[in-house]
Amino acid sequence: MKIPYKLKKIIPNILTGFRLVIAPIILVFGFLGHVKIVLVLTILGAITDLLDGFLARKWNVVSQFGAKLDAVSDKVFATSLLLSLVRKAPILLIVVIFEIIIAAMNLYFYKNLKKSETLFIGKVKTTSLFICIVISFIFCFFHKLEFLLNGFVYMTINLQILSIISYVLNYIDKIQKIRKPVLEELDIHKKIMEENTIELENLKDLEIEN
Repeated sequence: MKIPYKLKKIIPNILTGFRLVIAPIILVFGFLGHVKIVLVLTILGAITDLLDGFLARKWNVVSQFGAKLDAVSDKVFATSLLLSLVRKAPILLIVVIFEIIIAAMNLYFYKNLKKSETLFIGKVKTTSLFICIVISFIFCFFHKLEFLLNGFVYMTINLQILSIISYVLNYIDKIQKIRKPVLEELDIHKKIMEENTIELENLKDLEIEN
């Protein structure tokens, strides 16, 4: 059965949006302590995360909207997972706070630069974050692994701090590159005005002499 092109364009976005839909459901079941249900929903979300990008590339329907939706879905999905596990592992709350700060920064930078950029440190942080989530689930069933969870949590926090610093420095660099041509143009206009002013003064002096 051949899938119509219009359907191919929306299927990856539907899969991506699925993670947004189940995020509040994960939160509810997490706060109620139903870790097994949260785990099942997490697996479903992870499957959609693998499929949406794969299908978009396979069908050649990659879009800017889909990329933005995927980034937002991943953030919301990861944050909902962390919050749902806070009851079992309160230390994850620190990770959640830093993730919210990073998300707010990315939104602010995108608003000012009109484009988003993922740094290498951000990718490393995201990998560490999802490993941390996996270990958190394991910890819910095997509490003796608390030392392993704490280790990955502290590593993730350090990577989050490094990510914040890197993104701020990158943002400052981008802003300076944008403003530099503008400042140079203003300097040119200023010099032209100064030269015109000098010429006018010279003309006035000539008129007075005549």
